[in-house]
Amino acid sequence: MLGLASAVQAGNLVTNGDFTSYSGPTITAGEKGQLSDHVPTGWSISNTVQYSALDTPGSATSSQGGYAVYGPFADPAAPYTGNFIQMDGDSRYGKALSQTIDNLTVGHQYTVTFQQAAGQQTGFNGDTTELWAVSFGSDTKDSDMYSLASHGVGAWESQSMTFTATSVSEVLSFLAIGTPDGVPPTVFLADVNLADTTLSSVPEPSSVVTLLIGVAGVAGSVLRRRFKAA
Repeated sequence: MLGLASAVQAGNLVTNGDFTSYSGPTITAGEKGQLSDHVPTGWSISNTVQYSALDTPGSATSSQGGYAVYGPFADPAAPYTGNFIQMDGDSRYGKALSQTIDNLTVGHQYTVTFQQAAGQQTGFNGDTTELWAVSFGSDTKDSDMYSLASHGVGAWESQSMTFTATSVSEVLSFLAIGTPDGVPPTVFLADVNLADTTLSSVPEPSSVVTLLIGVAGVAGSVLRRRFKAA
């Protein structure tokens, strides 16, 4: 049986980390919609610039509802089956996708995991770089950076970052960063999870009981040897 610590740690503190729930008109499979018109439930967007999208599987190279990137472009790694975010990393158009996380424990460590990918808008040329600037409260960390050749595609890869809560409520945000401006370096985001990893270091109740029994057994053995020696 799982102890309380493991059960709590297993829960995802992020709401709608697969972006399957959103406002606005329904997006059909293989299509995408402007992110400002299809805001994922539980998330907010810092501005209304149009160079970003909510993508359904198979839609990264489609211009239906947003701009296309060069392909071939695979969907996020299985078993993930949700939607994903597409954002322009141009410094003039970047926006932050954020969510307020409540009921945190000050001093605990929280680990954010997600999948990222990268590409370049079709019709443009030139080498690019792409990454996510991930913030948790006042702390910001950069994801691994892609360095793509012109028309290149950055495959999906897993990312993990650990932050320490300084408040019972922190804002988790993702900001697309890319270079150079004007050749749309694009970053993709999927499968966002947040867990209290401090809890993983707390022994489960059953483990504590087992440990105490073991200690008692060792102590008893030592006492018996002493009586025999006497």
